[in-house]
Amino acid sequence: MKSHSCEKVVRSNIDPVYLHSHY
Repeated sequence: MKSHSCEKVVRSNIDPVYLHSHY
């Protein structure tokens, strides 16, 4: 779970748009 959370944060940092698309 921790790994997943970290990945999401990193992705959001490098590509905030990616997070929106993922959701």
